[in-house]
Amino acid sequence: MRGQKRAAVVGLIASAALGATSRADVINSAAYGNDLAGARVTVDFQIMTPDGLVPGPSLTTIWVANGPDSGEAYLSDSFRLSLYGHSYHDFWVLDNLAPSMFIKQVLIDLTTSYSLFDNNSSPSSPGSNEGLAGVEYSDGLSTAPAPIAAYEALPWASPTNLGDMFQKEYIVWNDGAFAYGQTFWFRDDTDTTDVLLPAPGSAAVVGGLMLLGARRRRRA
Repeated sequence: MRGQKRAAVVGLIASAALGATSRADVINSAAYGNDLAGARVTVDFQIMTPDGLVPGPSLTTIWVANGPDSGEAYLSDSFRLSLYGHSYHDFWVLDNLAPSMFIKQVLIDLTTSYSLFDNNSSPSSPGSNEGLAGVEYSDGLSTAPAPIAAYEALPWASPTNLGDMFQKEYIVWNDGAFAYGQTFWFRDDTDTTDVLLPAPGSAAVVGGLMLLGARRRRRA
């Protein structure tokens, strides 16, 4: 009987692992500000001291939908990142709301949302259409300077991904460049998916913990 239970547990874990690598997840290129709900936005600040610039706080908040096509990640007296409209055709806006602090880096983490970054590489994943590598800076609308780097990271762990779908994006500025009161306008591109996939490796960790727990119960 115990052997049957152990085989059942192993079978469930194997089925979950196979399902994570064999299902055809759907991608939809029509994505809007509200579709980013649940994403985590982290902003790293710098502070000017008599001895020069030093690292400041790293602050994180959750993106929330605030309209049928819009959403934002907002922390009072810190920052606001917002998108009103389509994620590719309309502008994203980042405001530095932190007095006496400079924005050094922004991380947009989509692993806790149903959205994905599309970097426009080829081949294009089914349903993704045209994307955008990094970000496109708006010189005419921005009061903040252009970033020195913007890039996608953490490829989406789905067999549907042909190499252009990512779950994180970093935007980086020169030291002391993005000051309080300045605004960064940019274009980007996200798609949506029908499944929330765990970070790579998490299924293996959960499976290992389940097996360890089963072994401990048998020994008891």
